[in-house]
Amino acid sequence: MKKHLFNGMLAAIVLIVAILIGWRYHAYLNYRETVKEELARPDTITEKFSKELASSPAPEVAPPAPTDLTAPPAAGLRETTDGAFQVKKSYTEHGRQVVVKSAGDAKAYKKAGSKFAQVEPNWESPYNLSYQGLRKVNLYLRLHDKWPQEVIQQLNGAAVTISGIVMPTGPVSNDGTMLEFWLANPIVVMAGCVFCNPPTFADLLHVETMSGLKPLKVDREQLYTDTIPVTVTGRLTFGYRKTGDGVESLFQLEMRDWNIIER
Repeated sequence: MKKHLFNGMLAAIVLIVAILIGWRYHAYLNYRETVKEELARPDTITEKFSKELASSPAPEVAPPAPTDLTAPPAAGLRETTDGAFQVKKSYTEHGRQVVVKSAGDAKAYKKAGSKFAQVEPNWESPYNLSYQGLRKVNLYLRLHDKWPQEVIQQLNGAAVTISGIVMPTGPVSNDGTMLEFWLANPIVVMAGCVFCNPPTFADLLHVETMSGLKPLKVDREQLYTDTIPVTVTGRLTFGYRKTGDGVESLFQLEMRDWNIIER
């Protein structure tokens, strides 16, 4: 009798574990499709300004050594999806008070300019933005020591929408409210440890909530054990910035609205 009871309990436990694994794997597959869809979205910068951004560098400036960060997003889809559970490991190893910092020194770009005229945002028809486009702008800046003129004239201050992974720029309150945060490139976040190998400035948008509007609110536990993908609409600005907390950035977004991507 006891043997039958034990076997029944064991079978029930195995069944429950199998169901949980199947549920998580199903959620993971859905998330893969979400990531692919977001990365495949048309991008305003690459569509509208390819000609300007593809111009040859000044003769005296040598192009940087090629890295995986300048590769098309499609080349990193496998890393993006297969590395989706490394975030939990990163926080476990580094602790929950650690914050994400960008790689490199934005001050080197200060001479290229940090304040530009702003266009009026059209909230009815925001531009689509992607990290592929931001990488192209950043590469142009590195090669020419100046910002791409046409991009700045048309997009600085414009309304844009972009999706990414939420990463903290400082301690997060217990209720998960975040007045400011990094919106990070999913490829970089999920391909490895963002603390050991910080993302570049082209892979991070510094987001601040518009005055008087609803700040982002996340599940604090999920923030430190999983990834939180979100689509943000806001006003884009270019140029070197440094906050009072020491956060350096080249691309900023004043957030007007947000939506957590369900998995």
